[in-house]
Amino acid sequence: MSKRNGISSKVRFEVFKRDGFTCQYCGRRTPVVVLELDRVIPVSKGGTDEMENLVTSCYECNRGKGASLLDDRAPVIDVHEQTVIMLERELQLREYNEVKKLVRDREEEDINELLSYWDELSNNRARKFPDISSLRTFLRVISREDIKDAMEIAHEKAGDWRGVSYLYGILHKWRKERLGESND
Repeated sequence: MSKRNGISSKVRFEVFKRDGFTCQYCGRRTPVVVLELDRVIPVSKGGTDEMENLVTSCYECNRGKGASLLDDRAPVIDVHEQTVIMLERELQLREYNEVKKLVRDREEEDINELLSYWDELSNNRARKFPDISSLRTFLRVISREDIKDAMEIAHEKAGDWRGVSYLYGILHKWRKERLGESND
């Protein structure tokens, strides 16, 4: 009779990855179910810990199957279907990254325009400029044109040397209002 060995975390992860983190018996996936490894041919029936004998199984299916055989062969892994799924994931990831790049490029253009506008408001004599990371954060909630309005208010009310602090106060208030946060 074969001896049951512990299966390394690396092998476990490789099997989960190969099977798309999906139970090979019922088709449920993480995080809906807890996944385990199952030996298609149980150790008690001569099964080994080789990758070909290991499949991803949810807790319920694995406990239900126990040491019984499903039939004389291991489940067939449809390599073509898995390849199509992997290609689809790759395509979606590329599209997502392209959209993120477009958003980032637009943010960079907006930031450059806002910094130029701040300089223009102070007649090229601004002592302090808004920092880029703060502008980026505000641009995700407040439009470029609204930030320009806030810049005008800050220059008019606070003057040049306190303008950035006043601007941040305005933008923080507007951001909270737009996100529905309280002003406590």
